[in-house]
Amino acid sequence: MKEGIKEKKQLEKLKKQKEKEIIQQQKETRQKQLLQKAQLQQGKKQFLQSQIEKKLDILQEKQLFKQEREKKLQKLQEEQKQKREKIKNRIYNENSINSPIVFIPLSRKEVYEQKQKQINILYKDQLAQKEQRIKKQIEKMIPKKKKVEVEEDPVQRKLREKAERDKQFQQEIKQQMKQKKNFEKKKLQEEKQYYEQQKVKNQNENEGEDEKYQFENQSERQKIIQKKESKYQGERYNDLKHGYGVEKWEDGSKYEGDYENDKKNGSGKYFGPDGSVYQGNFLNDDISGKGTKIWANGDKYTGQWAKNKMEGLGQYIYANGNKYTGTFIANKKNGKGTFEWSDGSKYKGEYEDDQQHGKGVYIQIVNGTTIQKKGLWEKGELKHVLE
Repeated sequence: MKEGIKEKKQLEKLKKQKEKEIIQQQKETRQKQLLQKAQLQQGKKQFLQSQIEKKLDILQEKQLFKQEREKKLQKLQEEQKQKREKIKNRIYNENSINSPIVFIPLSRKEVYEQKQKQINILYKDQLAQKEQRIKKQIEKMIPKKKKVEVEEDPVQRKLREKAERDKQFQQEIKQQMKQKKNFEKKKLQEEKQYYEQQKVKNQNENEGEDEKYQFENQSERQKIIQKKESKYQGERYNDLKHGYGVEKWEDGSKYEGDYENDKKNGSGKYFGPDGSVYQGNFLNDDISGKGTKIWANGDKYTGQWAKNKMEGLGQYIYANGNKYTGTFIANKKNGKGTFEWSDGSKYKGEYEDDQQHGKGVYIQIVNGTTIQKKGLWEKGELKHVLE
């Protein structure tokens, strides 16, 4: 019996020892795992720090490169200005056309600016004359106050006068809107004709210049004649346009700004072949984001863009002085907005497909007094007047 009890005690001791060993092994494994995790975290931190340092070094190098490039561009611009001034002085002194090709586009620009100024002056005079005519017509259309008979009821008289005023107001608005639309159409047609004539003249002059310089030295001729493809000067990565660069095309268009993976991405400035200038954001070779565009006829838009179209909130200022601030969808006025005419009249309300459509308020100034009418519009015309 004693021997059996001793064996049981020994077995219990062995079990306890084994349990202790197992617990110690588990603790050791846990400690090892914690150490491994800590080492991994430290390695990750070191790797991230090294990457951040590399990126900072790259950014510093880019900034230095940009600064050097800007200095070089400033020097080149100053040298070009000095050359142009020398060439101008020679031409004015000699009264001859024997000048290099660098001065010819400058003289064309000056002539174009003078013509544009003359056209703007003519348009302003025409606008002033038409405004005076419209004011006279409005004064004639407004009837004089008639003497009211004593027998007529005051309530009926007020209702009759109100109905007459509403009719007159609707007629006046329709006539004014038609006149403004016709005037804007005529202006656009005249501008298109003018720019088409100018394009033809420029093409003829360029053809004549090319024929003159075809028989000159080959070194000079190679500098003047451009390739059909675009010309790019700027940063590259893996033989792709990446970073800041300048790209020119044969039709005269030009882009200055950021590239990413051989596409225009980021902020930049684009000079179109039609004389327009856009400055703002680009995304995958498209105008997207915030930006400002100025057309050759003087129109200006500042606001949001999406895939080369006016999309979202923005402000469009016309060359004739009119102004619209509101929402756009696919280059058209859609949603809520305010349109201000150059004569001081104003519309606040809803738009659909470039026309007044929905609830709106029309404000007009006649002989120093403001006339304000609320109503419902359909396709640019006032259909119902609201009190």
